[in-house]
Amino acid sequence: MAEELGGDLLLVDDLAARKQAIARNLSIIGTVGTVLLAKQKGFIPTVQEVLDALIKQGKRISPKLYQEALTIAGETQAL
Repeated sequence: MAEELGGDLLLVDDLAARKQAIARNLSIIGTVGTVLLAKQKGFIPTVQEVLDALIKQGKRISPKLYQEALTIAGETQAL
């Protein structure tokens, strides 16, 4: 459908679907990337609050990806 509609960016998290999209030269973004983009555009104040809410609702986000997202967003805390 992304090819038929000629979209600029395909929102997809499923690994198999991501691999297919990449094989078809489609630009992709996942949920975490979308949250980062929302902060960059000023739609949300923090990435951490949104990611924490998603995790609380059952969305699986690996600890590594979670930390990478916070680092990119400039929300890491010194230990």
